[in-house]
Amino acid sequence: MTTAMFFDRPDVTALIEQARIAASMPIAIHSHDDAGEESRIAGCGSCAVCGYAASTGEGVAACLESRKTAATQALNRDRPVALTCHLGLSCVTAPLLNKSGARYAITFGPFCPAEAPEGLDAIVADGLRALGIDTNPKLSDVARMSADGVPILVEWTADRLKALWEDAAVQDVPAPPEDSPAPTEPTRPSKSRARVSGPAPIIVLALASGDRASARWFLRNTLEEAAALHGSSAQARAISLVSQVLEGADHAHLPTKEAWDTMTQLMDISRQTTDIADLSRACMRVFSSVSNRFEGHTADRVSVIFREVANHFEDGIPLEHVALKTGTDPTAITHLLQRRFDLNYSELVGKMRVERAKQRLRDSQLSIGEIARRVGVSDASNFGRLFRKFEGISPLHYREQFRNAA
Repeated sequence: MTTAMFFDRPDVTALIEQARIAASMPIAIHSHDDAGEESRIAGCGSCAVCGYAASTGEGVAACLESRKTAATQALNRDRPVALTCHLGLSCVTAPLLNKSGARYAITFGPFCPAEAPEGLDAIVADGLRALGIDTNPKLSDVARMSADGVPILVEWTADRLKALWEDAAVQDVPAPPEDSPAPTEPTRPSKSRARVSGPAPIIVLALASGDRASARWFLRNTLEEAAALHGSSAQARAISLVSQVLEGADHAHLPTKEAWDTMTQLMDISRQTTDIADLSRACMRVFSSVSNRFEGHTADRVSVIFREVANHFEDGIPLEHVALKTGTDPTAITHLLQRRFDLNYSELVGKMRVERAKQRLRDSQLSIGEIARRVGVSDASNFGRLFRKFEGISPLHYREQFRNAA
């Protein structure tokens, strides 16, 4: 599959549009070759200020130079890079879909950093006048966002585009000739989307089971974590997490159209407050239309599975016990979780334990061994391995992050 064909796919264009809505700012994807040339291959959204700048040759050249500088740094460092453009506005660029012969970068922006001093409109006006454009632009259509938070949204989008690209690459492998010998090993199943290590799959399952209280707890736990570490990044984390949940709900075939349409309301609130309670309420309003629409026994099984695991995960609840409660066999539960929620049973229990443990690691003085026992893991070393599996760091390192932040 060519890159152009990939970005014309409906699921890819829908993902980019969802990311634009979540970030409330334009998105552009460019290719960059070894000679330093670039070409725009995808994107959506615009703002009035960029329109003014693009009306002159000098403005187009200045924008190009800003993008190329940021893209070169992002591609060489293999991580997101923030830039301040020639007008004084901010963007974030990250590497994307590197292939032989060409490299790709995705850019979010422009946006106004929430930390920026007053008077940014005057700085932008000066930048336009330097291009021969005499106007006093209004920045009402330029998102105000924490500079620490935008890279979270950029990486989330890049990860999901990468997963779709890998899936397309697997699907487009030519079929072998009919007379070729059968493979000796089963082919690896393709991925339809990136596996999510955080609480999003649990929140999707909670919403599907009708347990909004649990969905709210896991949501708020994540926002409190972000606020404790980075302050205003809780706003960006809220938007990122809600987007992950809605993407997971799409995958599970839950109703999400109304929820995606209300993302702009969440963006408006996130610009006005860093209060965790306000952000949590705004996120839950987005989820208000996401409910259990499964047919037949599937709806009941989803509710029973989540209720049993949520209420008994600290007791080491076996899959066979849940199967007995649902009146079905363990294999059917495994297939249901994997097909709808990208989880197997042990991952569901593990995520549940780790998310509950994170709150105790942040907010209590309990020993790590005691926290492990309270979430159903009797051995501290096993708990450490479980925690690193989902968080990438040890429980002790996680706790120390918050002590240092305080």
